[in-house]
Amino acid sequence: AQYVNNIVTIVSAELEKDGRRLKSSRNRKNSGPLPTNYKPELDVSPEVEPRLIQRFQTMLGMFRWAIELGRIDIEIETSLLSQYQASPR
Repeated sequence: AQYVNNIVTIVSAELEKDGRRLKSSRNRKNSGPLPTNYKPELDVSPEVEPRLIQRFQTMLGMFRWAIELGRIDIEIETSLLSQYQASPR
């Protein structure tokens, strides 16, 4: 549990650097990490800068390790996000 708490703390701190915050899923239905109307084949937004690509890949690594430790409830979402490792937008 301590490792997962550390992940939440690290992810929250990284998002705050960009003026964003981690959204809580309490008291609301979570439909997943991507908007339900997202169509990646139509996405023409620019790729993110290398610093953010590295941050994205680091966070995915932390999520994968949390899955290994038993957090199987985030496995599908992590797998979906992993599809965008090469060129996140």
